[in-house]
Amino acid sequence: MQHELELGYLGLEVPDPASLTGFFEEVIGLLPGEPGSPSGLSWRNDDRSYRITAQPGPANDAIFVGFEATGEDAFERIVDRLQSGGFDVEKGSDDELRSRQVERLIRTKAPWGIPVEIVL
Repeated sequence: MQHELELGYLGLEVPDPASLTGFFEEVIGLLPGEPGSPSGLSWRNDDRSYRITAQPGPANDAIFVGFEATGEDAFERIVDRLQSGGFDVEKGSDDELRSRQVERLIRTKAPWGIPVEIVL
């Protein structure tokens, strides 16, 4: 079976997002993300605007994960599978499309509660 999804991005919430910079850039080797990521502080490892984004808050954990569909048909099949599986699917707002820099976005909740975004 051909893959239809790739890991797109990960959203973190930590008390001091700037404290992650040394680890992500100097230890892991990531580059600073481009301005305009959802929280303003982000990192990347390729030509995308960002792959990891961090915002201030108490969670000290991942607060969302985004998977990128490999094409329009794959996006539609994934949405259909989610709905057929009984998952609620919510469309992303125009603001979210702009901040994530994607054409389409739907959101559902993983069984353990974290928001999961599927984007194109």
